[in-house]
Amino acid sequence: MSVSLVTIMVGTPIIRELVKSSGNRTLRVIFIDETPEDVCVDIMWELNKNKVVSEKTADRRFMFNVPPTSDYTWAQSFLKSKEEEGLLWLYEQPS
Repeated sequence: MSVSLVTIMVGTPIIRELVKSSGNRTLRVIFIDETPEDVCVDIMWELNKNKVVSEKTADRRFMFNVPPTSDYTWAQSFLKSKEEEGLLWLYEQPS
């Protein structure tokens, strides 16, 4: 996403307008405590093979960036299937 910024206070950028949307979308998950770490890694590896990149936000919480060149529907369905297996919780952040 490209944004136009203006600084009102020292070090505090304020977004004035969205210049161009990046097309990236985000999926968020919390891995269930009982999910073995190697299973978590396998899930992230499968997503990464499809160009979906993970970022750890807290213990067992991850955000997955789905660029416009990747299949968001596939990534969401893949994670929903893992949720149905009881391995993680897929959630949406309020906007």
